Amino acid sequence: MKRILSLLGVISLTSSIACGVVACKKNPNSENTEENNNYKDYLSTLSEYKGKIRDIINGQIRLVQNSWQIDSDQSKNNKFLNITVLEPILKELSPVEDNVQGKNGKYLLDQVFEKNNSLQELYFADLNTYLDFDLIRKQVIELSKDEKYNILTGGIDEDNLILINREKYGVSESNFKPVVNYVQDQLVEVKSIVYFELNYLGIDGVLSKNEENKYDFNYQIWTKTDVLGGLKKSLEELKYSLLINDDIEKSSIIQENDVISNYDDLKNKFIDKFNKLSDQILEVYNKNVNASGYTFSWDKESKTPFNNFGDTTEEVWDYQAKPSSKKEYAWKDNNDLYKNLEANPELYDYIFKDISKSKDEDGVETSINNYIYNELPNWFNTYYSNIEFDANNDEIFKSIKDTDIKEKIFKKLKSTIDLKRVSVGSLKLNISGVETSINNLDILTGFSFDTNEDLSQINKENKNSKTALGLAENVDKGLKSYKNVLGVRKPSDLKNNDFKDYRMFGFDGGKYNLWDTFDWNVIFRNGDFLIFLWGPFVEPLNRYLSLKVDNNESQVNARKELLSEGNQTKFDIGFQTKESAAGRGRIIKEDNVDYYWNNDYPGFIINDQGGGTGKWYNHWELSIDYLSVSFKIVESWTRDEYYYNIFANTAVIEKLNKKA
Repeated sequence: MKRILSLLGVISLTSSIACGVVACKKNPNSENTEENNNYKDYLSTLSEYKGKIRDIINGQIRLVQNSWQIDSDQSKNNKFLNITVLEPILKELSPVEDNVQGKNGKYLLDQVFEKNNSLQELYFADLNTYLDFDLIRKQVIELSKDEKYNILTGGIDEDNLILINREKYGVSESNFKPVVNYVQDQLVEVKSIVYFELNYLGIDGVLSKNEENKYDFNYQIWTKTDVLGGLKKSLEELKYSLLINDDIEKSSIIQENDVISNYDDLKNKFIDKFNKLSDQILEVYNKNVNASGYTFSWDKESKTPFNNFGDTTEEVWDYQAKPSSKKEYAWKDNNDLYKNLEANPELYDYIFKDISKSKDEDGVETSINNYIYNELPNWFNTYYSNIEFDANNDEIFKSIKDTDIKEKIFKKLKSTIDLKRVSVGSLKLNISGVETSINNLDILTGFSFDTNEDLSQINKENKNSKTALGLAENVDKGLKSYKNVLGVRKPSDLKNNDFKDYRMFGFDGGKYNLWDTFDWNVIFRNGDFLIFLWGPFVEPLNRYLSLKVDNNESQVNARKELLSEGNQTKFDIGFQTKESAAGRGRIIKEDNVDYYWNNDYPGFIINDQGGGTGKWYNHWELSIDYLSVSFKIVESWTRDEYYYNIFANTAVIEKLNKKA
């Protein structure tokens, strides 16, 4: 089946982002396993927190950046970014290239500030307005109220959680200095960088700062209003032209067999398509800005045409139709225990025991296909609603008066499951020898299995969707890779027919001998080979099962192979950590414990569970890119009326013997 990565040709205004990496202090005692676990949990929380703040900033700037190109009359309402303030000062200064006062050219912003001590403060006042920084701060304050981030924000004054650094507005390490470009009677442009200062608590509780979240701020004041009109017309023509003119196939990249999860492959696809569109983009700009002395070109020295592509596959897309939460099922059909919770034993057995019930005509497991058809409409509705909301708040989209054209645009967007605004930063404009950049050019890229498919109409009654089939095949591929790497198979046959089989999972460790990678002193944190299966107690076990122990070579190589061969970007397996449950388990390291049949079935053994009699439970979970499930399990943890675990001393996770 063909997979199509469609460059939908959307041009918009977005910031040039350099995603900040928070420089954290080293773990003070990496040899201490308890501290090491806490440190990893802290880093995970910090990474999530700063990612959400980056999304807040990026989303807000996307909305306001349309106002960063104005005509000279509009600028007169500003305090610093004002033609009547800047032009007289520039005429008294000399550009950096020579000593001729008032000449067209490049001036240092610091030169301007030195003319009047109040100008720098006025600059930041305008900056606050054009970033709508008060709204950014309000959203960060709201985010910080989430209890999970108390470890990062507790005790910090909410007004200081995020600030604009008022002393740093250039990038000295790359020799960039903020400048003012001046072309008399045509353009005044302020080019600087905004540093957002994020304040948070380090793992030691000491206040730390992240100043690496930086954005280009390029503000243009046009006296030559016909040029400004031509620039805006170019944006209007390019932004939706490929959609309006049914030109989406022309801008498509053919991808065989699967979605693209490899970062380098994905980036190369984008660059290749950009190169094919570059001449068309220049034609539009040269046509609309038809003025003497104006020349558009591409920066040949630029290493990449994009400013904000992202550093990992997960960071590439702005919108994705993917699971945002786990779908909960009962692992067995038993309405007395699970009431109205949907049971899905076929899916459970296929995922965790490699037991196939049936396959469809394309060779995909039926339970996987059913899962995709049930869940994809929910993923897509959320995805499309976010796109639709942002489009309806976009100034260029709102300027389209023809409702038929708008519907045509949305129809094309309804064929995608991934969407990204890629900021193109290599377009240059030379005005009579003064060079500036066109930094408001974005190309909205979309991934589509079938550009003619309307995903808003997908349903489980009509199973002929190429998108659903493609995602189901991706899930199946990911599951087969995880089963191969871990050595997942059906648990061994019970030798005593009187025993009911409530084993959850079985694996032999695969070629990486993963059972041998487990550090029991880390997994059993109380040191007594006993683990309580809830909350933080179970997180080390989940980390080992998910192959996330980065100081163990076998774990690292196993995870790398699982993701690569399965074409996935994520893999997590283990017990639920958010909801308390009553299960306790212990590991039997040797096969000489004569309790029932655990001498024949080693692994993670049920020892007991806390609390009184009753129907206790736990959740067993797995997530890959397009599958995220949580199965509620009662039977394995149930006590009888005599305060005795019916299935005590049996392996819920079996250590299987390797195949001969």
